[in-house]
Amino acid sequence: PDTYYRMGESMIFRKLETPLEDVLNLLERHGPAVLSASVERDNAERRLKITERENLPLPRISMNLGAYNYNFARSANSGRYTTRPHNSDLDVVATVKATWSLTGEGGLLNGRKTRSGRVSKALSMVRVENAIQGGKVRARALYLEIKARERAVEVLTARWKNAEKYFNVALDNYIAGKSRAEDFFRALEEKGAAESELIETEWLHLARKVELAGLAGLADFPGDDFTTLAISNPVQ
Repeated sequence: PDTYYRMGESMIFRKLETPLEDVLNLLERHGPAVLSASVERDNAERRLKITERENLPLPRISMNLGAYNYNFARSANSGRYTTRPHNSDLDVVATVKATWSLTGEGGLLNGRKTRSGRVSKALSMVRVENAIQGGKVRARALYLEIKARERAVEVLTARWKNAEKYFNVALDNYIAGKSRAEDFFRALEEKGAAESELIETEWLHLARKVELAGLAGLADFPGDDFTTLAISNPVQ
């Protein structure tokens, strides 16, 4: 009972100034759950593109410039190249051939792999949308709770100040012998309860702010550095 406990740090209460719409926009761009789902979506799109390219026909190009025969003659100027008898025209033939696999893995008649890739892509897009919408729902709930606790802090601060004044009066009256001990202890309990509830509400307010910032992918909100919200108490 004679042991005195004192916190090593005090917490500073600071209202959240960032508008809800800004928080939602940050969440949609930088939210960890949204980014994770977006990576899965991008991977699914790449896998589908690879699968579709693998199913494309493989072309084979060949070119025939002609086959020549050389006819010798008595005169060097009389010899000639021919492709056919009595024909020295140049024959150029180009052909393009393409082949498809009709059966088997990735074949034209077995598009299971392609269909599976399209389904995976569609599911990944749904997951991204769910991450965005689910994150926004949670962010709105946190934001409303934060604002409600800010209003509660104002009420509890007024209650704590009144309780402190009442305690000081009760203490003076008790020392002067003008009041009973029960009145003093009742004032002391009210002061302690008001202060405890105020501190707990401020702590929950900060905890929800930290959770909301993490949901939006931020270390802290603009102009609201969380590391500055705790100060060391002087040693007594």
